[in-house]
Amino acid sequence: MKWNFSSISAFALLVLTACGVGVQSTQTIATPLETDTVSASYAVSCIFDPSPIPRNEHVDMTLSLKRKDGAALSEGLSIKVDADMPSHGHGINTAPEIQKVTTGKYEVKGLLFHMGGEWELYIDVMEDGIPDRATIAFTL
Repeated sequence: MKWNFSSISAFALLVLTACGVGVQSTQTIATPLETDTVSASYAVSCIFDPSPIPRNEHVDMTLSLKRKDGAALSEGLSIKVDADMPSHGHGINTAPEIQKVTTGKYEVKGLLFHMGGEWELYIDVMEDGIPDRATIAFTL
């Protein structure tokens, strides 16, 4: 088969389209994003600002946490937040800052989802020495 400019251009366009080069996702992620922790002890709710979550821009998050059994959260409870792209083998490039607003409500500043794709947001809860985790999967 003889390759001419038109054949090469058409092939290159096909390859680039298949790879998603230059394709912007227009998917809107509804907030709040909600889930339970692995142990089902806690309900987690996340509201992002701005919303929808922008790509490659800093975003803040209000995190609400409550015990599913209705018991009060302990004052010594600690929260960590991280995110990962499992299919890419890397996570976010920032270290989010977490500030307690009231019992069960936290402001998370400095999240940066730097590229489109499948993300997992991890909320690690430590209460009375017992770890638990909530995972929220979403696509940008």
